[in-house]
Amino acid sequence: MSGPAASGPVPNGAVVGIAERVAIAFARVADVLPDGPADEHRAGRVLLDGLLSRAAGPAVAGARVAKGHNGRPYLPDHPRIGVSVSHSGGYVAAGVGLGRRVGVDTEVPAPVSPGLRERCCSRTALGALRRLPPERGRREFVRIWTVQEACVKGAGLGLAGAPWRIPVEVGQHRGHWNGFTWRSLPDRFPVPVSCAYSTEGMP
Repeated sequence: MSGPAASGPVPNGAVVGIAERVAIAFARVADVLPDGPADEHRAGRVLLDGLLSRAAGPAVAGARVAKGHNGRPYLPDHPRIGVSVSHSGGYVAAGVGLGRRVGVDTEVPAPVSPGLRERCCSRTALGALRRLPPERGRREFVRIWTVQEACVKGAGLGLAGAPWRIPVEVGQHRGHWNGFTWRSLPDRFPVPVSCAYSTEGMP
């Protein structure tokens, strides 16, 4: 990820460059806060600050985070830096985009109802999921959901953006939706992580 600071601390987290000026960090909450309670919200902020320092420079770390429409976080003092945080089951992910809106989502795989699968997946994806071993099928469905969530989070739409309508197929790890480019990392981390970023940058 290019930017003013190409290196810097990301507390016990792995950093992946998703695209030019877009990166994510991922970690276990227990690794981010080894001496404190397992506070996923606090761990997310610590991880985000480390990624901001690395991507945009130490002066940006600790910048005030506010919530916009539908809960999308943003930096009031740095409006051209997109940020996103997600946590699930003891894991946390953060995303930063320099001049780009960004959304990141991570989820721990768990059994879901057939109705939820049918709502979120195309007929082709449903057929492919049925052919997978159960554990792999659960992980792949959750990966699809993280893509859909990352897209609507980046767009600042939340559930109002009907994430279940965003087409994602089994085995598809890159794609585009409504002015966003998305990428999923199905096996890079212990749980699925996906990121979406605005293709045209921020206004």
